[in-house]
Amino acid sequence: MPDVAATLAPGLRVTRHIEDALRDTDVIMLLRLQKERLAGQKIRVQDYVERYQMTAPRVELARRDAIVMHPGPIIRGLEITSEVADGPQSVIMEEVRNGVPTRMAILARALGKAK
Repeated sequence: MPDVAATLAPGLRVTRHIEDALRDTDVIMLLRLQKERLAGQKIRVQDYVERYQMTAPRVELARRDAIVMHPGPIIRGLEITSEVADGPQSVIMEEVRNGVPTRMAILARALGKAK
């Protein structure tokens, strides 16, 4: 992400280190790893895991009551550890369960089919 992204909204901060981004956060929101977006990138799987995988020590940097979100499907052992995915702060199953109905409601509202 270019540094200019920090100018898009007041209070927006860009960091290059996941640990800095996690400190004192209320929500950890992960996205699905899309291998096609890594095409042409020279990053090894082990490097990705070391830099970005959500692990218990990383979650501990957030607030004690922070929640962990991910829209699914998750790739255990790559994006996130099982300990975090199944941990007490995870709301991943609820997010996945509510994903389709939420998108349906948003589309219905956008199309004028709902109030």
